[in-house]
Amino acid sequence: MSVRPIALWICLALSAAIPAALTGLPQASAQAMQMPDLQRAATAADQTIAACDPQEQDSAAFSAQFGARCAELGLPCRTVTGTRHEASYTWNLVQVDGAWYHCDLYRYAQSGTWALQGCLLIGDRDMHAAGADWDRTAIPACPQSFWEDDALLAAQDLSSWPAPAEPAGIPVLVDGTYAISAPYLLDGSFYVRLRDLAAAMQHTRKHFGVRWDAAACSLTIIRGGLYRPFDLTLPQPAAQPRYDSTVSLFYNGRAMDTLPFALGDSYYFKLRDLAAMFDCGVWYDAAAETVQVNTRLGYYDVPQT
Repeated sequence: MSVRPIALWICLALSAAIPAALTGLPQASAQAMQMPDLQRAATAADQTIAACDPQEQDSAAFSAQFGARCAELGLPCRTVTGTRHEASYTWNLVQVDGAWYHCDLYRYAQSGTWALQGCLLIGDRDMHAAGADWDRTAIPACPQSFWEDDALLAAQDLSSWPAPAEPAGIPVLVDGTYAISAPYLLDGSFYVRLRDLAAAMQHTRKHFGVRWDAAACSLTIIRGGLYRPFDLTLPQPAAQPRYDSTVSLFYNGRAMDTLPFALGDSYYFKLRDLAAMFDCGVWYDAAAETVQVNTRLGYYDVPQT
């Protein structure tokens, strides 16, 4: 399994690289790290992914390997034993520059090497959204994802990063009736166009409008507003799915922390994030092979899996 994506992430985020001997990168790009803790976290993750196989080992093995590598590098690391989708599950907390973050190496290895933002150096909210649960009194809180750091995000050009999204092939229904067209599946999560969700919810009590500002490259959700179709033209239409950190999403006057992917002249947002924003229940109905969004339920009225 290739370990280059984490090294690439370090280069993009910090304009520096870990030693060439570890990454295979040219010696000329190996510079003194500006954030030593981050270098050690990336190195430990690289070594773990290289040493473990998700087809043969479980989450506990990945966690033990990562913990051992962090210990060798002198990086504070803790093991977390909890559940994911109600099954026993193990992952790690790692301390980078005084802040604690979740690192789920097993899920990262399963999801593919572009799943950085969903698995590594994430906060409590993102880990919970991935279906995990744990005793919060037993470990330090992780209130923020590394990826929420504005300075680090600003240093990255995610527009060139591929988003390995594919058509879901599974209907997404609002209140069992209104279908959301053309959902996509990315890293185990459903993504939809905001305008499609607005159209599907326009006859519900949680209807909303959407305003597109091309000059500011921003989408604003108008709570209680009426949905009106609009044209959205990306500065650089995407022939293939790619992450886009240049677009802003506003709700109730507040910028939302979400990373969409672009395809064609559209932005696709994670359905679970939108459901939480509008306080709607969302779940996968295995019997009907559909994803259900229920505007009459609250987000936390439905077990998050």
